[in-house]
Amino acid sequence: DIYSIDFGNAKKALISGIKYRDSNTSGARDEGEPQLADWHIKLYQGEQVVAETDTSWDGCFTFESLMPGNYLVCEDLPNNNQNWQQTDPSETGGSSWRAEGRAECPNGTWGYVVEGLNWGDEWYGYNFGNIPGSLIAGWKYLDINGDGERQEGEPGIKDWMFNLYLGEDVVATTKSEDNGKGTFFFEGLEPGTYTLCEVPQEGWQQTDPTETHGSTWRAEDRVFCENEETWGYNIELRRGVEEYSFDFGNLEHASVLVDKVADPDRGHFE
Repeated sequence: DIYSIDFGNAKKALISGIKYRDSNTSGARDEGEPQLADWHIKLYQGEQVVAETDTSWDGCFTFESLMPGNYLVCEDLPNNNQNWQQTDPSETGGSSWRAEGRAECPNGTWGYVVEGLNWGDEWYGYNFGNIPGSLIAGWKYLDINGDGERQEGEPGIKDWMFNLYLGEDVVATTKSEDNGKGTFFFEGLEPGTYTLCEVPQEGWQQTDPTETHGSTWRAEDRVFCENEETWGYNIELRRGVEEYSFDFGNLEHASVLVDKVADPDRGHFE
């Protein structure tokens, strides 16, 4: 007898998307916005993580060889000082047609429900957009000639303390770095109106900025810091921007040593 022996195969399914920096915070992936590598993406079934992956160099991620079923695609926000905020998808919308299936993820971010994935399906468009917190940066330098301008050859000063105010409250402090340049940074900042002040040190005089002068174009935003009794800068900060050139220059007071000696011809000291 001859029998018919059949073999059947079905291709497993695929889910894919793109991770991008939403530079203009529009909640949509616009031309020119960079795609982000090394972001962690998770795939859930119910409350269980069934697959994990990181975005590749071009911001793409793919879950392959999936069995039919219902899934939830979620991103993990990085645990660093940049304070990334998710813009796509969000509670109110998303950039792709997949946004109709958005849902809140176990980690508090927003993701996508994938319903009815079947054999051989290849479903794309599960995009995630984020924008980091803002940054403020500047230089702390030794103003050797006391002219209030940062010039070539004038070194940075390390370990100088800076206060960052939001209203009347100090929300962050930092010190200038020990890198020869005196650079300092405040990262992961929320939008708002900030005041940046240096903390004075005994034996030093501030030369940049002052009441009448500032070395960079930021000088038009200089302001007197009442708590520190120094001059600083007002900063209007939007989300995702990086604001630089907040320079502070100081001149160290000179020391004069005087020795008193007896003048036997005059009978007194000079």
